[in-house]
Amino acid sequence: VEPFVIVAGYGDAGRIVGADLDEHYRRFVVIDKREDRVESVSSGQLS
Repeated sequence: VEPFVIVAGYGDAGRIVGADLDEHYRRFVVIDKREDRVESVSSGQLS
């Protein structure tokens, strides 16, 4: 299993962290209580 980062929350700070991880080709999983935020990551909309 390849290592990955867990991003807890995908508000402003979580999106910045996610974009940085993606830019550096790091795998990550987002956990957020708002389903729409998680869906935006699943569909590739990282901003």
